[in-house]
Amino acid sequence: TYCGKSLRYFWRTNLAVVLGAAVGAAALTGALIVGDSMRASLQEVAVGRLGRVDHALVAPRFFREALADDFAASTDFTENFDRACPIILLNGGATHAERRTRVDRVNLLGIDSRFWKLELSFYLSQGEWGENESPSSTRSVILNQALADELEARVGDDVLLRTGKPDPIASETLLGRRDDTVTTLRVTVAGIIPAEALGAFSLSPRQTAPKNAYLPLSMLPRVLHQPDRVNALLVESKRTGAQSTPIDPDLLRGLLRRHITLADVGLRLRMDEERGYLSLESESILIPPAAEEASFAAARVTSLDASPILAHLANTIAAPSNSGHLIPYSTVVAIDPGSALARAFTPHGDPLGAGEILLNEWTADYLQDKPGDPITMTYYVTGAFGKLETKSASFTLRGALPLDGPAADPGFVPEYKGITDTENLADWDPPFPVDLRLIRDKDEDYWDKYRTTPKAFVTLEEGQRLWADQPDRFGRLTSIRLTPTQGGRFEAIADEFSRSLLRELNLDRMGLQWDPVRQRVAESSRGNTDFGMLFIGFSSFLILSAMMLVALLFRLGIERRSHEIGLLLGTGFSPRTITRLLL
Repeated sequence: TYCGKSLRYFWRTNLAVVLGAAVGAAALTGALIVGDSMRASLQEVAVGRLGRVDHALVAPRFFREALADDFAASTDFTENFDRACPIILLNGGATHAERRTRVDRVNLLGIDSRFWKLELSFYLSQGEWGENESPSSTRSVILNQALADELEARVGDDVLLRTGKPDPIASETLLGRRDDTVTTLRVTVAGIIPAEALGAFSLSPRQTAPKNAYLPLSMLPRVLHQPDRVNALLVESKRTGAQSTPIDPDLLRGLLRRHITLADVGLRLRMDEERGYLSLESESILIPPAAEEASFAAARVTSLDASPILAHLANTIAAPSNSGHLIPYSTVVAIDPGSALARAFTPHGDPLGAGEILLNEWTADYLQDKPGDPITMTYYVTGAFGKLETKSASFTLRGALPLDGPAADPGFVPEYKGITDTENLADWDPPFPVDLRLIRDKDEDYWDKYRTTPKAFVTLEEGQRLWADQPDRFGRLTSIRLTPTQGGRFEAIADEFSRSLLRELNLDRMGLQWDPVRQRVAESSRGNTDFGMLFIGFSSFLILSAMMLVALLFRLGIERRSHEIGLLLGTGFSPRTITRLLL
């Protein structure tokens, strides 16, 4: 009763205290709201750039565009997802053809109408693009506003787009091309779209607007010499309202493993029925370590004898005891002495030993060497920073192999354009220097008759020690020869091995890993900064001032009631009771 009467009687003083408290609460709440609003805005911008994309597969190599159709035809996919969209996603730069303004860090996207359907409502609301519209099959491009402004480009202008040339053979390896790594294409600006939603598409949570150039998916793979292939796959989950349905990551991994092929991981299985073997080879020449491990595991499952092979090019093979006898540019193959292939070369003797070399009859006859004589070899390797170095090695001649049977097989060397497909040695176009003066008519005759048939064999351990550059990264073998130990049709054996290999293959190590991109971007956009506390810090002066105002107003009210407090004390109220009543 006392508190109620006191509040009514001293209403002016109490109102001042309430208003002061309101000012302090407003400052504190405002700081928290602004911080939370900024966090929500940053997250909305980052997630909005994904459209309706929930998961993405961005591979280090190109794979079949038809993989998206394979997914769409799967019941497991249609029950959990709405759409799979194949695209090409590259980094590059742009230059205005006339003004020569240049922009770096440009995202080049090869897309078709399926991409726009990932956020169609934005483009329909802008009145720019219909459902099936996309850049035409001619050399045209759509720029987002951020890139167009920086390039000072308008519709109808020509721009030059440049990007790294996708080559499965790493430029750091011996056969990687270092002088032809950039592709440039001239295109005409067909449209400019706002840098928002898919107009600012990015799988990265950066806050700055990305600079995007959208190219026709029908044109870009052809320019990159990757027909019907892409390097990214975007997936949209089914939605309940505005929220996407949570997906078990194992479901996407299982779908990928079920529909992937050897071509999607850069591998090919060559059949040689005449000689009775299968040869597993790689587009990158060197077989990746993950594929090597899976291949041997699959060979054991399918009862195939697996012989590892590492082929290399010797600049010269010479016999020091016969000065002047030198053979240029010869294929040398390293084999495992314990493999069935090596046993075929030494059927009645001990396995090939360390430091020993086998020559074919053509080479041995020219060098005029006998078993036990020294043989020297020079060859290229890539050193630090990809620098080309010439090294040499010495071997002891074990013997000569007849140029027939397993030793007379050009299939030891995987296909390499510019070398294996040429008619003459003089027509070679390798990524390393070739001295044409060393090539003689007899060398051309050998090439015409035997092509890449090896002229020498060494042990696998020796070859990997000499030639395998950074093996943990690129690989240690150029092929794996698979020989059936049981009868059966070659096509059936090859099909069984392929399926087993894909089951054993670690797709994550091959770079085929699903990214829950929407979840990742949403989490990353929150950042490490607590914006609520940050803006409280910015507003600390106002908050402290408001607290002081409330305290002063309260104290003023107490001082005005000093006579009342004295009366209460005189009538027996304790100080603690009076303090509680005032508070």
